[in-house]
Amino acid sequence: AFALVPSVRLFIGPEATIGAFIASGADKTARALLQGAGFVALGIGPQVQLELAFNLAYAAGSPSLALGGGTFRALVRF
Repeated sequence: AFALVPSVRLFIGPEATIGAFIASGADKTARALLQGAGFVALGIGPQVQLELAFNLAYAAGSPSLALGGGTFRALVRF
């Protein structure tokens, strides 16, 4: 993560994942999975953080799958 505004604890950054997509339903074909995300995080005090991420994933195969979406979460460290 990169500190966009260090005095406010505002961070941005990329995230990448390489793995496998294995369904447990009718089609049990394993596919290579490539996933990327960009996120923004805001620290509120020393223990609370809010995060917003935009996700895009591609599972190669026949047929291929393209997945997209977003995530919002709040973290509390104790």
